[in-house]
Amino acid sequence: MGEQGRRSSAQAALDRRFAEDLVWARWAVARWDAFPAERLPRPLVLVGQRAFVEQGFATGEAKLAYLEGRVESAVPLRAAVLAAFIQELGTGRSARAGPPLVITDAVRGETEFVTDRGRRRLPAWRLTAIDALGPIWVLDRELAPGEWQPADPPAIPRPALQAPRFDPGTHVVVGPSDATLTLHFTGALPEFERYPEAEIIESPKAVAIVPKAEDIGPPGARILPGYGHQVTVQLASPIGPRVFVDLHGHARQVLQASSDPR
Repeated sequence: MGEQGRRSSAQAALDRRFAEDLVWARWAVARWDAFPAERLPRPLVLVGQRAFVEQGFATGEAKLAYLEGRVESAVPLRAAVLAAFIQELGTGRSARAGPPLVITDAVRGETEFVTDRGRRRLPAWRLTAIDALGPIWVLDRELAPGEWQPADPPAIPRPALQAPRFDPGTHVVVGPSDATLTLHFTGALPEFERYPEAEIIESPKAVAIVPKAEDIGPPGARILPGYGHQVTVQLASPIGPRVFVDLHGHARQVLQASSDPR
């Protein structure tokens, strides 16, 4: 196969990936069909964790207990708070025996959480634990504004396709018009691929954007590190209170240019 043939094959692979990503984007947008975008005040949509440790741990045992959800409290603590903490952080749970992470103090306070419209100070429980180097924060669901998330597992079955690549840095920045969005994402090195355009999937409740890649690189093996790219699109109508979602159906940040972290 000559160089042109190899390049055509590489482009065909990119086109297949783009077609599959569009299927995922339609599913991701449909997953938010029940979101009450018209409600005032708009529901809280969290992007980051509802519980997090601020500075890490002094010992490996404490970190493992944290990651595996082995948590006990030596002070009175609402069952719902402890359950929320374990549910959020105990994703790596195992049957391995070991000492638990012991909470020694719990007071109400406030801290910043990441929402789909930027960082916001919200009511939270400030937990102190043995061998934790700083506080552990858990969203106070009793005092925080009403939060909304789609059903999990999803009411709409996921596409029977390979899952798209997860990109933790994906977000959009609103341009001069509320209908102009610049998508920031990671892709291949610019000498291999470029992204001159993108497809928009939108509904009255949510928006997804799928960049279309063009192969421009030489044939042969390639290193494909995460390289920052951006592409600007024009929505059919202003994004307003709608949710921007990634291809996994998760809400991501919609930022003004002044608050863009990049």
